[in-house]
Amino acid sequence: MEFTVGRTLRRRGKRWTFWGLVALAGALVWLIAPRDGEVLGPGFVGALAVVAVRRGWRDLRDARRPFRLRIDEFGITLHDAELAWEQTDAAALWHYAAPDSESAAPEPRLMLWTAPGVTLPRRRDLTADARTRYTR
Repeated sequence: MEFTVGRTLRRRGKRWTFWGLVALAGALVWLIAPRDGEVLGPGFVGALAVVAVRRGWRDLRDARRPFRLRIDEFGITLHDAELAWEQTDAAALWHYAAPDSESAAPEPRLMLWTAPGVTLPRRRDLTADARTRYTR
């Protein structure tokens, strides 16, 4: 079974691209506006906006790439981390309800609760209890 990190990457990619384009448009307006020929400020803002747009496009591109999930006797291997069973409290697959019965099956989400003190290289979920949970 393949999982994607599409939900997070699409959301983050759209956000970076949108705000990067907004900043780029603002820098262009600032550059074109009549003033004493100063270009450093708008140029700097424009360069940061280009970096933001590029990051957003990269995230949107990466959202389409699947990654492998391996569960074996050693633990769980994700696309960016490996966890031994001692580092894992619980793991579960969660599905959204399908909008209609004739469509494709919904994408599964992997929910992973780690042992205290164990972190993954991504942002953890906000939960009501003190347990650390990650969803992909």
